[in-house]
Amino acid sequence: MSNPYDKQVGGDHYSKMKIQPAEFINENKLLFAEGNAIKYICRHRSKGKEKDIKKARDKALEIIDFVDLIEKRHHFAKELSTGQRKRLEMARAMAIEPKLFLMDEVTGGVDQKTIPGLVELIKKLKKTGVTIITIEHNINIIMEISDNVLALDQGKRIAFGPPKEIQKNKQVIDAYLGTFDAA
Repeated sequence: MSNPYDKQVGGDHYSKMKIQPAEFINENKLLFAEGNAIKYICRHRSKGKEKDIKKARDKALEIIDFVDLIEKRHHFAKELSTGQRKRLEMARAMAIEPKLFLMDEVTGGVDQKTIPGLVELIKKLKKTGVTIITIEHNINIIMEISDNVLALDQGKRIAFGPPKEIQKNKQVIDAYLGTFDAA
């Protein structure tokens, strides 16, 4: 029997990749998180890699600094803006040091002034060597952060490749923008 995860995507083979345990990122859950950002990250880290409280706290501070929330480290999640909560969720995910990030609409619900900072954070995260798979409806963001884009139409793959190729792909244009009949 074949392994359902033994798939090739765009020529890359992911069957040997160990994926760390993951949780769904749920912004509403953050509103009821007990403790400040440091405690939140420490608690998540202690579920995974770190049992020593001082080391967990030091690592939490390092991660909180990485996501540019160091000034908010003593704040509760409910006191943070939507963009800051997105950063805190990325920090929570980073606490278990995954090799793969799955992100869904990371800029959804965020004001326009906050989006460039989130995009820069994703780029910074990519530089650490982590693989990022994201679903995002803002095509400009996808084109800016992606090495490759997988375009689907009604659940079927219609194109895969570098962003510049995908932008010019006729099937993608037809599926996402529609065809124009000059009658």
